Amino acid sequence: MSDEYKGYITLYFGRNPVDDGPEEISLNFELSVLASDRSSHRSSESKFAFKNNFGFLWTKFVKMDDVSQDILTMRCRIWKGEGKVHKFAPICARTRIAVENISFLHVVENFSTVGPNQKKIVELRSHSKKRFVVSSCLYFTCDTCDEGEIIVKITPSYSHHILCERKMFLFDASGNIVGCGESDNRSDAEGKDIQKLPLSITRQVILNKKNEFLKKIKYICFVDPLFPRDWNLRKSKNSA
Repeated sequence: MSDEYKGYITLYFGRNPVDDGPEEISLNFELSVLASDRSSHRSSESKFAFKNNFGFLWTKFVKMDDVSQDILTMRCRIWKGEGKVHKFAPICARTRIAVENISFLHVVENFSTVGPNQKKIVELRSHSKKRFVVSSCLYFTCDTCDEGEIIVKITPSYSHHILCERKMFLFDASGNIVGCGESDNRSDAEGKDIQKLPLSITRQVILNKKNEFLKKIKYICFVDPLFPRDWNLRKSKNSA
């Protein structure tokens, strides 16, 4: 999607590509973003004739910053016929997506002696879930200009953590932070892989400014990734 949709949540409500149902199914439905007290924060109701592999798309449904406590809770009501619905459909599903903000330092000792493609790895656990581990791998590559492009690869232990915003900073000798890279695929419908992020500053530039960046021969990178923490699909029957 274009930059116009960044910072917004887009919803798609569709039908499976292949099923045993009729060619067309007309449904009334209501999609809502719920607040922390389960009241409706943003709601939209519509009627649509669903065909196989076709669906209904809401762009810019709600701003990401409006999601309560970084937890996205959706509610879907479906019914047929005329009139209003006062209860959930016989089967309903709620999807809950929580977001976790993790900040950490990636320190590389004796940075000037590190060779090409020599990986420096640190691992850290989530403060909310003991088993959630994030791995940060830093290395540099050799190119024709011999500048040494620095790559930081951040990998969560769970493959379904595919949405992420990352910001990278360098600490200079005075303790100030200098931005050197960022990426964000939260507005990307395909959730493209952004685990590998090349920094905007090369190894050679850091070595040339070692008095500015290398304090006691250490390379210190401040990483601030933001991951969806919990995907939880719950089904219930005859909920009031």
